[in-house]
Amino acid sequence: MEGSRTRPRRSVAEVNIMCLRKYFIRESIKGLIIRVPATMSTPTPLRSFLGGIGLAFPVYSLAALNGNVFGISGFIHRAARGNKEALLGAIGLVCGGLFVGFMETQTEARELAHSMAVVSPPNLLFSGFLLGLGTKLSNGCTSGHMLAGISRLSKRSVTATAIFFIFGSLTTFAAHSSSLFASLPPFWGLDQTSKILIVAQAAPLASSSLLYLCYPSTSMPATGTSHHHNTPREPSETTSLESVSKANYGTPRTIPRLIAYFTTSLEFALALRVSDLTNALKVLSFLILPFPWPLGHPNPSFDPSLLVLAAGAIPVTLALYQFWIKPLYYLKNDMESPTGFEEPHPRLGGPWSVPRPGWNVGSVDNRLVLGSALFGIGWGLAGVCREWPFVPVPNRL
Repeated sequence: MEGSRTRPRRSVAEVNIMCLRKYFIRESIKGLIIRVPATMSTPTPLRSFLGGIGLAFPVYSLAALNGNVFGISGFIHRAARGNKEALLGAIGLVCGGLFVGFMETQTEARELAHSMAVVSPPNLLFSGFLLGLGTKLSNGCTSGHMLAGISRLSKRSVTATAIFFIFGSLTTFAAHSSSLFASLPPFWGLDQTSKILIVAQAAPLASSSLLYLCYPSTSMPATGTSHHHNTPREPSETTSLESVSKANYGTPRTIPRLIAYFTTSLEFALALRVSDLTNALKVLSFLILPFPWPLGHPNPSFDPSLLVLAAGAIPVTLALYQFWIKPLYYLKNDMESPTGFEEPHPRLGGPWSVPRPGWNVGSVDNRLVLGSALFGIGWGLAGVCREWPFVPVPNRL
């Protein structure tokens, strides 16, 4: 019809550009909807406290049964060299992650996956490199130094843990202070999955208890000789069984030792989920600390859940070591002298690889300080530790 306006025909290229614009706008809106809740941490005091207590028991169950430090870094290093016990420990962590995945609801699993939204893939890869190098240099990570080492009042572990947190906090503040939203109000209860996992921890704990009760101590005959001339070198969580002197220890009970590694690792993995230590967002929201914020107010992103976790874990590990492991496996006289120790013997035989108790055992060297600093930087970049590939990844799969 004459005089009527006709809409100009657009080219194929123009139509494609318009479709792409609509797509990116729609995805951006979806990203905002998904990412904003994901970057808001929810403090969970009760879960964190109970999870911390749950982390303490497998640490010293493994020490009493097998004479080993419970260190995830140690599992990785020894398993890579073909150690079957360490490999069973890593498998126990994976099985724990798979069990958690079956128990969690889709909403919980999605929230955990979205917590990684604050960490870019390059940061995650670089963080993994720093964590690996740092644990190698410092002979341990948070499980070996913070959970096991502090309970022994180890000067090396106390120093390493302090450096972890100092460098982790500074790195988190520099890398994530602008990407973390204010924390939500605390949730004081327990979700259904956490209740199931707390009950489920009773099975591996009962298994460790049965192993302890069913097998008598494999103490060596008293020789009346001094150990002053045959003092073994200071072991660590990455020390292999083959590297410790085999002159004086009971015959290893192979199958029970393998079972002990698997059950303690499984129990540890379940407690990790309860404590939410594998949630990168929660870790970063703690490491940010309540540093002074604009106008002098505390940082609203701070989530104290990991502080509550430490309040549950450290007193229990300290009590287990000081009132169970130390009196049972070491002589009570002259604990500061090398000649005052009778070489301990694990319940299931094999060498004793747990460092001696005492502040003056071991020295703080440049290797420990450098490794701890690198670990702290890697921890602050991504909010993950060495257990991350074993527990949350199978959970998400």
